[in-house]
Amino acid sequence: GDFEGAFVSLAVDLPREATMPPNLSHILRVDLSVQCAPICTAYLRLNVQQGPNTQQDVLAIDLAGDPSVLEFDLTQLDLSKRAVDKAWLDLIFEHPAKTCITLHRMQVSVRPHAFF
Repeated sequence: GDFEGAFVSLAVDLPREATMPPNLSHILRVDLSVQCAPICTAYLRLNVQQGPNTQQDVLAIDLAGDPSVLEFDLTQLDLSKRAVDKAWLDLIFEHPAKTCITLHRMQVSVRPHAFF
């Protein structure tokens, strides 16, 4: 049968030590190469769990501009100074019925935030 869901998503766990620096004053950058035919609406959501609380940030993906570069400013999340328990990314595609989705590459890096 045909896919009848409203969205499809791929969850990618992030290694806490490598992607969530202890002071959280960094940028988490995702270089993404993905193709959709026909093009659908897509989002990348960062989820950061500290104890019972999970903070999220969502960015729209420009599928016409391949590859896409998306940056999450960790200073904008309402995070406490305590350690991060878990972090993951959700790659979300809306209304993907009859759409061919190919994920070629997803590279995640972290760099210090430049304050002026």
